[in-house]
Amino acid sequence: MFDFFHKKTPEKLFYATDMHAHLIPGVDDGAPDTGTSTYCLAGLNELGVTRQLLTPHVTQHTFENTRDTLAAPFAELKAAIAEAGIPVDVMHSAEYRLDDFFKKNVLGPDDFMLLPNNHVLIENSFVVQILEFEEIVFELKSRGYQPILAHPERYFYYREKREKYKQLQQYEVELQVNILSFAGHYGKHEREIAWWMLENGLVDYIGTDMHRRSHMDELRHFATTRDFRRLIKLQKVKNDTAFI
Repeated sequence: MFDFFHKKTPEKLFYATDMHAHLIPGVDDGAPDTGTSTYCLAGLNELGVTRQLLTPHVTQHTFENTRDTLAAPFAELKAAIAEAGIPVDVMHSAEYRLDDFFKKNVLGPDDFMLLPNNHVLIENSFVVQILEFEEIVFELKSRGYQPILAHPERYFYYREKREKYKQLQQYEVELQVNILSFAGHYGKHEREIAWWMLENGLVDYIGTDMHRRSHMDELRHFATTRDFRRLIKLQKVKNDTAFI
């Protein structure tokens, strides 16, 4: 007789390096405390993540983070990880909103907190793409940086003109999709675009964009599903090869 109440065991993630998460405590809209951070990091480690690249928001007026503002909270997190005995290597860079703070305080003085191998994670406004987007990308490339655009499946102004995704690749912008988009976490349109991007070879990276315990719980559940097994078969991400 089938045991319908048996809890399914999650599959392992198909990468060991997660390159987008908000788990430095208290610095943005992500983890509010080290308890949340360690809960999520332990859960990710159970799913196979051994290297976590943390990307706190850098946005004007809300999260104007710098190396100085992040130093103490990051040290606190590392101490909590060591105390909890979680076998994961952590480092941090940032997720940069392309706004006036970015142009004045980061791009202007060329003061980036980079992902390994000169990668930089950028994001657009969810309302409208910045007018200087192409110019900023060109400037980043000319300085030897490789821009990665975070969660393009969530920008509605791209969804309605799908040729924009291929234009981004023509600009040599790499594209990172959130793993929970494939599960429908952000909505049906985001889910549809995430799968369409994957099927059309437009996904360079997949990241958790982990903010809170509920994200970890949902990811753990998603890893038991048929859609997750389909994702494993279709993905060709560079998470474990780009950041060396």
